Amino acid sequence: MIEPTTAPPKPAPLRPLPFAATILREALRTWAALLPRLLLLALLFTLPTIPFDFDDFGRALVAKEPLTELHHPWTIVVRLVASLILQGAAALLIEQRRDGGVPSLRALAIPLLRALLPMVAAALVLLAVVLFWTLPGIVLGSRWPACTPLLLIALWPMVVFALAPAVVAVERRPPLAALRRSFDLTRGARSSLFLTFVASFLAGTLLIVGIARLVEAAGAPPAVQFNVALSTILASDTFTAVLIATLYLALRQRKEAPP
Repeated sequence: MIEPTTAPPKPAPLRPLPFAATILREALRTWAALLPRLLLLALLFTLPTIPFDFDDFGRALVAKEPLTELHHPWTIVVRLVASLILQGAAALLIEQRRDGGVPSLRALAIPLLRALLPMVAAALVLLAVVLFWTLPGIVLGSRWPACTPLLLIALWPMVVFALAPAVVAVERRPPLAALRRSFDLTRGARSSLFLTFVASFLAGTLLIVGIARLVEAAGAPPAVQFNVALSTILASDTFTAVLIATLYLALRQRKEAPP
């Protein structure tokens, strides 16, 4: 007699506020524990893209021009791709730590090299998806400024597919399969992810702006201001990478946990 099959039970619904608080606390703890290794990864992947920002920032200060007008699209793409690669590398490092091993960049090198090109491809596909979703806001906003808030619809793919770099790195899935996997993992948790991202963004922005204001008010020389700005950018990049990796591992465990 064939026994009827039953669908796997759905995970319990998440409560956004407790989930966001737990994830942010766990990400901060992991970030502090792995900071030296994370900084090495950031120096490898994201530091080469930071001089674009500093060059623009310097010209904005000297020429008194709006900073946003000095950014070229290709520099933004390079920076975003590098940040997404860093997220995948951080996911590999944290997965290595959770498996009971001592996190080692040497042991990370081979799987990271294998995942590098797929992560670049996934990052470009993700950026293309986000651009597609922002086109209505760009086109309509150029004609009718009141339609500019339509750009906020870009937040949907950024939340739904945020885990794709970590999926590529850890599960070795091709780019499109990684996007589908991220879509599946975030199902039922998207409001919680959105709240987590907003809380992280606001806290990080307040901290960075506060530090910049303090350094400026203290009359620090340009070299000190440069080093402080560089440190805050690296700290922000590495924490964001750890946050994405922590979300990926938490949601994967939630989906795959036995009933």
